[in-house]
Amino acid sequence: MLFAETSMQSVWLWVILWKVMLIGTVGGFACMAVWVTIGGVGDIKRLFERINAEHEQEEQQQSESE
Repeated sequence: MLFAETSMQSVWLWVILWKVMLIGTVGGFACMAVWVTIGGVGDIKRLFERINAEHEQEEQQQSESE
């Protein structure tokens, strides 16, 4: 009987371990997804600002050359 009790305890320890691993992995992925999304939004804003500045510079150069 002692072997059966030890075996069930061992099984529950593995179940708890894998639950913790799953929750930790999903939580870590969620944090990284938010981090990358925030960084990506900032990068896209800078991209559009740079494109707009280059476009305005080209228009200004064209108006000066005419």
